[in-house]
Amino acid sequence: EAVADDASPATPDDTVPSWVRTVFDVQLLVVSGLTLGLPRAAIVSVMDSKDLSRPRNDAPPWLLGTIEYRDGRIHIIDTASWILPASLQGNPSQQRADKFPVVVIDNGRWGLACDSVAGVISLDPSEVRWRTARTQRRWLAGMASQHGFALLDPLQFALLLAEGMAHGS
Repeated sequence: EAVADDASPATPDDTVPSWVRTVFDVQLLVVSGLTLGLPRAAIVSVMDSKDLSRPRNDAPPWLLGTIEYRDGRIHIIDTASWILPASLQGNPSQQRADKFPVVVIDNGRWGLACDSVAGVISLDPSEVRWRTARTQRRWLAGMASQHGFALLDPLQFALLLAEGMAHGS
């Protein structure tokens, strides 16, 4: 498994993010062979990348481009470059097909490129090993080990992307 499991069993309520307190739906997506879960309530849309405009040359390497959406642009990111160690990433431009699924979060600001979008499952908070220390991989809320996926924290992921864009890294 590419993502380190530095989670602890669900115990104190303060380890559970504020965006979940009861059973919630999780959209499963696959990124470079790794299954990730994203709270369904955080997803604005799921689309394909057919209208992707390539980024400028000075854009961060993880930015695949933009897609016009409603009254703005969605920044499409190479999700694998944010969640996988460099040794497992490869060259996104060689791996990425012409058309791929994009999961839109953060009020339409960010699109997460993925290999496929799988099903939706309902998850009880007690089924997640919530992370207590969020100093590294802030985007990782916890592990749903019995279901076989890492649970993304959409709020933290969007904040990290905004920070990365501001710093051009």
